[in-house]
Amino acid sequence: MAIINSLERRRVIPNWRDFKSTIENGELQCQTNKSYKISNADKLLKEKIDDFLNSPTIGVAADLVSSAYILDLQDDPIVDKAIKVISENQNISSLSLKDLSEKIRPSKSTNLTNDDQNLSIVPSDDEYIFLLRKRIAIWKNSLSNQPINPIGWVEISRLYSLLGQKIPSERAMRIALALDPNNRFIIRSAVRFFIHYDMAEEAYFYLRRAESLKFDPWLMSTEIATSCILDRRPKFIKESLSLIESKNFSDFSLTELLSSIGTLEFYEGSLKKSKELFRKSLIAPNDNSLAQIEWISKEDRSFQFETQNIKIKNPQEANAIKSFEESNWNQTLYYSDRWLSDIPYSTRPVLLGSFVAETFLNDNEKAIELCKRGLIANPNDIMLKNNLICSYAISGKINDAVSMLEKLKPEIQDLPEDNKIVLQATMGLVLFRLGEFENGRDLYMKAYQNAKNIKNDYLKCMAILHLAKEEINARTDQIDKTFEIVQKEAANSLDNDVKELFKKVKNNYLKLKE
Repeated sequence: MAIINSLERRRVIPNWRDFKSTIENGELQCQTNKSYKISNADKLLKEKIDDFLNSPTIGVAADLVSSAYILDLQDDPIVDKAIKVISENQNISSLSLKDLSEKIRPSKSTNLTNDDQNLSIVPSDDEYIFLLRKRIAIWKNSLSNQPINPIGWVEISRLYSLLGQKIPSERAMRIALALDPNNRFIIRSAVRFFIHYDMAEEAYFYLRRAESLKFDPWLMSTEIATSCILDRRPKFIKESLSLIESKNFSDFSLTELLSSIGTLEFYEGSLKKSKELFRKSLIAPNDNSLAQIEWISKEDRSFQFETQNIKIKNPQEANAIKSFEESNWNQTLYYSDRWLSDIPYSTRPVLLGSFVAETFLNDNEKAIELCKRGLIANPNDIMLKNNLICSYAISGKINDAVSMLEKLKPEIQDLPEDNKIVLQATMGLVLFRLGEFENGRDLYMKAYQNAKNIKNDYLKCMAILHLAKEEINARTDQIDKTFEIVQKEAANSLDNDVKELFKKVKNNYLKLKE
């Protein structure tokens, strides 16, 4: 059976976009209120200025300009000199570096270019991969001229990650961190990289090492989210609350921090505090904090906020979650597709979109397309392969389903229990489609019973509902018996997708009985 997404809790981990998009989202500017100045900001910038004065190369200029932008100290005349070095070396300057210079000192006619502008509209996986490799080649050429540009190394790390190539991606990210361990863009990108590859300890190490952690709300938020993933108590809750209460930062600069603390309070049972923090995070949200609100609202229906008229950049994830909760399947698929284009390394939009396409829209070709795209960046992800197997089996590509399932079998033993249950049900589906109804039924019932054993009501309902779907499709003599269990287990579920699938199964059952 297809699975909707990872059953883990959502945390406010930074989204990893290209440098230009991150600038446009406003996540790199300091955005302080009044005349407040970040502690140590002058010292940090002076170090970059001294480096530039000692070595006025384009790589050092890039480091100075990005730091000046993040620290909101762009008026120093040396920053102008660094921008001049960049403008005088257009032939070896990266697009993101030119864009940042333009952001600080706009010229009369400049076309800012998004490094990801074509990736969402490519017609095929082959062309998508070709464009990624072409971008890598361009960045390699740029870095050969400016090897100490840390932002360039982050960009190339991201591109390798989109190709599912962990080793060169990790190498590039570690170089960036060595060059500038205090840069917000670099640290937040690195955290997302390490968490993406199940290396949360590494993410935490680099976060705690950053001097800017103690005064940067964007990094404080990231520290809280990373600590929670590691099941640790965050170190800077008190400092974070003081920073919020100081009124020294804009509402937008605090949105992820408020959301992270709100999530922590939610899972610790302090619902009143959590609601107030989430309410404040919605004053000026970004895509991450808005998506977190939609996720929490799905987890606890008493957490309902008015989000209808909120306008933000990149609302795809929030809209996908909201559409799913409203049972608007076409919209869910649409926004999942857009979400994947925005965050191509994430498995969550693929799992959500392929689940909805296969389960509610009967669009298995779209589900297959999404899974194949997701597997480019995540070639070893078991649940993506699971959903692909399901769509292969249901669409009649049974040989492809069997071949992929056989390759997965050696890995099943080491999986978490909930993933084993999902794959047991998927093996049941494949056997049903092969005409081996009894063996398929046994595996579905094994998945159902194992879900009961670990007290996972969601998987228990899904396993028996998918068995009922297959019994009805195959017109077996066990339809009535299976539907009795469905009525008992799934009729009163609070999970939206379970309720909707129950309606679908019930309607098909009643039609069969007419």
